[in-house]
Amino acid sequence: MENEKSLATMNQQVSAKLLESMYLLDILEDLLEGNAKESIILSLVIKNIEFSFDEISECRKIIS
Repeated sequence: MENEKSLATMNQQVSAKLLESMYLLDILEDLLEGNAKESIILSLVIKNIEFSFDEISECRKIIS
């Protein structure tokens, strides 16, 4: 049971960091204002973070 709590806590911490990263990327995107190369990089990073959120959701189902 303690291991499950630890996994749940870690899961929440990772989710919080990913969400914070999304907010920071939104700010960065506003600062760059559409530069092509930077926009492509930001888009890929955002997709990776969104994929990570999906994986975390699956982990939560397994933990429960």
